[in-house]
Amino acid sequence: MSSNILCHAPANFQNLQTALVAFLLLSSVACDQASKGWARGSPGSSSVRAVGGRVQLMLTDNRGVFLSLGARVNPALRAGFVYRRRDARVGLGVVWLFAESHTLVRAASVSLIIGGGFGNVLDRVLRSEAVTDFIFVWCGPFRTGVFNLADVFITTGVISLVMASLRVRAH
Repeated sequence: MSSNILCHAPANFQNLQTALVAFLLLSSVACDQASKGWARGSPGSSSVRAVGGRVQLMLTDNRGVFLSLGARVNPALRAGFVYRRRDARVGLGVVWLFAESHTLVRAASVSLIIGGGFGNVLDRVLRSEAVTDFIFVWCGPFRTGVFNLADVFITTGVISLVMASLRVRAH
């Protein structure tokens, strides 16, 4: 058995890959929705600081896209833009994921991206086009916008995909 299994999965690991994809898709959506439910159900509207004051939990409704971009655009225009782009990305990701055999790292990365995307889509469908964001991080001069676990899954998937691609090119 190769020690490089995570980067170059042979065909006989297809069942492992399918199980990993299913697990990551389902668990990322479930964790995202559970965390958003917790954030919405937390008492009070004030923010809470954690991790030495570097993480702040503060509930916001995001009607835009990443980091609330487009939140102030006309609602009809925003909905058309958000849903068309989302449908295209999710559709392309699913087709890519199941079209051919991929390495476990790439399959896991795309699964996180799709799972995170679906978590935010589900939020928009169930919550009148608003996504629940509640995490804000800063460290010295570095500050994020307010985000959620779906955004963490998407970002982790993208970074993993880029790193896997760079690693393949380096060999």
